[in-house]
Amino acid sequence: DDRLGAIMRMPGEMGEAARQLRPDMVYSLMLENPTMTDTGQVFNATAVTTAGGHANLGTAALSSAGLKAAISAMVKQRINRTTKDPGQALNLRPRFIIVPSDLEWAARELTAATALAKMFADSSDPFYAQLNLLAQEGLRVVVDDRIGAIGVMDPKLKAARTGSATNWFLAVGGNRGLRVAYRRGTNRQPQLRSFMLDRGQWGMGWDINMDIGVAFTEWRTWYKSTGAVA
Repeated sequence: DDRLGAIMRMPGEMGEAARQLRPDMVYSLMLENPTMTDTGQVFNATAVTTAGGHANLGTAALSSAGLKAAISAMVKQRINRTTKDPGQALNLRPRFIIVPSDLEWAARELTAATALAKMFADSSDPFYAQLNLLAQEGLRVVVDDRIGAIGVMDPKLKAARTGSATNWFLAVGGNRGLRVAYRRGTNRQPQLRSFMLDRGQWGMGWDINMDIGVAFTEWRTWYKSTGAVA
């Protein structure tokens, strides 16, 4: 009669596992760095005037200078740029900075607004603090240790993908560049079914199905830094 709730706990555990599927797939894909149709990997340091070049991969550690350089690299991205054509300027600016747990506080310190600012150039205010120009970008810090050194289990390969304690990402967001799609008719939710065992078997069971796919559709809206020279 399941007085201890052992049986009915299983559907909840299956639902929790399904809830983890989407972020596991997204972060696995980011660490996979797949090859796109232009023959270049999503993140690479090759010049955009070269076939497959994306110029959206750096090695700078997460610092004020490194973050400013990454933002500038995103702003410089253009469409159809060649050695003879400057292309169409996009002026993209990131909205999210994605970091592992090891970089959480560094990211928050870099993006936090300074509470006090000096009012007069010739004053000797002990509470004076320099304005943080990076705070004006309004970057939202997203912390997820799936991109850290421990990594994440790739649902496709059933194998671990590891990031590092120093890598970090910038993204424009708004479903631009990385697309998560669900099979039509599923209402973007997992489908849980229950059934009763019969014909010599006693008990009940459940199965769960979730049709979801993740893919990079654009590389200009993303930037990655390894945080250390490879």
